Amino acid sequence: MKAIRILLVVALTAWACARQEGNARGIEARVALDRSAALVGDLLGVTIEVETPPGYAVELPATPSEDGPFVSESIERREPIVLAERIRHHLLWTLRPRTVGQHALPLLEVPLVQPDGSVQVLPIGGMPFRVGSVREEVPEQEVFFDIRAAPAPTSRLPYVATGTLLLSALITAIWIQRTRKRRLMPTTPDPGELAQRTLLDLDAALEEPDVRRLADRLVEALWSFIALRWRIDTSASTSADLTKALGEPWPAILSALERARFERSPSREAVLEAGRTARALVSDVAR
Repeated sequence: MKAIRILLVVALTAWACARQEGNARGIEARVALDRSAALVGDLLGVTIEVETPPGYAVELPATPSEDGPFVSESIERREPIVLAERIRHHLLWTLRPRTVGQHALPLLEVPLVQPDGSVQVLPIGGMPFRVGSVREEVPEQEVFFDIRAAPAPTSRLPYVATGTLLLSALITAIWIQRTRKRRLMPTTPDPGELAQRTLLDLDAALEEPDVRRLADRLVEALWSFIALRWRIDTSASTSADLTKALGEPWPAILSALERARFERSPSREAVLEAGRTARALVSDVAR
């Protein structure tokens, strides 16, 4: 039930209207998150909508401080959508969590340029968000920005859409709770076949151009190989836990790859070196 409560809190908070001092002029701000929880180092997509009367403009805000539990990757401004007597402005904010725990998103100070040229700052953000360990089971998900089409001039669909979103979130959370099964320890396959299969996965991963995705694919292939080859339950293990079971250099390799997942500027050469070292070890098993 904890997962259900977290999902509902995020859904309710993310879609609530944040009316600022300019509410008398019909200014509304909305925030939507593309997921309810993430792992350390995962990309998180946040859609910010500011709806105003004609004549207003939204400028690109400054990047929040990187001292907190999140680090911002980028902030983009998209072309506004013209509605009936309204303008909907969009900002796409991409950031990564860097520490485990229950956190609040940073506040983004969005400059709103009024028709007379003066600037009003809209503080947007602060929703609660859960960040899990890199070994916790949270499904991978691409970044998704929720930019909606313009509604009909007299439409009341936003209220219906909000209720539908909450109902869908509740049904999805209940379905996940009821259908999740215990992960059973897999049987040990033939070491030679397992090593050959892992070598193919590593070779494919080493062709990945994105550094963080390269590290993700190498870590996934190596943890799967270790779990099957030595019958180790890796669901709650870290690279440091392998020191007694396997000894070096496996812990050092995995530690280097997992660090690269949430470093601001990971070294591609360091990731490739770790991947090639791991491939040589797996190749020894294959022979």
